[in-house]
This record gives sequence, structure tokens and C-alpha cells, in this order.
Amino acid sequence: MGVFLSPIMTSSNFAGGALAQAVNGMAAQMAPRPPAAAWPSGPEVLVALFEFSRWPAPKAGDTSSINVDNCLSIGSDMVCLLTMNLSWVETPRKVEATFRKTLDRWSMLGLKEIKPT
Repeated sequence: MGVFLSPIMTSSNFAGGALAQAVNGMAAQMAPRPPAAAWPSGPEVLVALFEFSRWPAPKAGDTSSINVDNCLSIGSDMVCLLTMNLSWVETPRKVEATFRKTLDRWSMLGLKEIKPT
């Protein structure tokens, strides 16, 4: 996520620097990209997807796969770009999903398909 603001708006003279403080606070919550070892794995994402969607146990799990392409940390959550190859869907799908790790498992909080342009 990127934000561009005029230097005048972020100066201490404009609204007492409140805007600059707000932007800096948002930036502080966004940690650098975590190492791939900290991301959820494809099989973990597949389980989380079935739980999130309230689908029955993944009987197609042997032929379905999910590749985690990239993840970013935002607070205590992880936003990841995924490529889903589900056995019942004709073509692979690019999606963006938000995860939270609780105990030793990942929970999916949201999912959005990325439409090709």
C-alpha cells in the first residue's frame, strides 16, 4: 500500500502535524515482508479455505493445490497472494486472502478473487 501526500499537508504547520502522525502510525503497523517460512503453507491454506467456505472435508484435496505466492504482515494478520488450482475449477485462480494464526493453525478471515485485466 502506498500513500502520497503533499509535503505541505504533512508538515507540522498543517493541522498541528496530526495528518503526519496518522500516516506514520499506519506505516508503523505494516511490518516488512516476513520470510516465506513464516507464511501459511499451501496445505494449511487449503484446510483454511474449506473451513472458511464451510465446505465438507476436502475430498478433492489430493488433486487440488494452492501456491502461496507472496505475503505481507499487517498488524497481527497476514495478507497473501495465492494461486488456487482446485480440481473442480477449470483454470487456476489468483486470489488475495487474509489470515490470522491462532495457536498452531491458520484461519482465513477473508478472500477476494483478483480478476485479470
